[in-house]
Amino acid sequence: MKFDKIKFVSAGFGPPSDMYWIDFDKKLMFVTNDFPKLLKPGKSQDISLSEEDILKLDRKLQRLHFENWNHEYNDNHILDGEQWEVEVYYHDGTEVNYYGSNAYPDNFDSLRRIFKPLENIYLY
Repeated sequence: MKFDKIKFVSAGFGPPSDMYWIDFDKKLMFVTNDFPKLLKPGKSQDISLSEEDILKLDRKLQRLHFENWNHEYNDNHILDGEQWEVEVYYHDGTEVNYYGSNAYPDNFDSLRRIFKPLENIYLY
């Protein structure tokens, strides 16, 4: 299926988490946060995507095979750590949600790498 938007949130104990987005219609990859933060000099909260970028991202996301992911991953032996959520919006209007607490699908690091260009953009 064709992607419309992808939202990725990863958080632990602390300030509100960053929300990473890819919007295929707007051709943007961006990060939002409900808590005001200062950007590092020369950094931006959004990245414009070319047609080539869109095709590359689509291929990377297709290789994640979200259809094979469980909707929930939990490691109940860890009391504090990381909670994450992925929302996948398809062009046909379908929305699929995935959630985890200290447990992950096997290819989760590949998802993280997709959003790496938006990491470390804030002063704190």
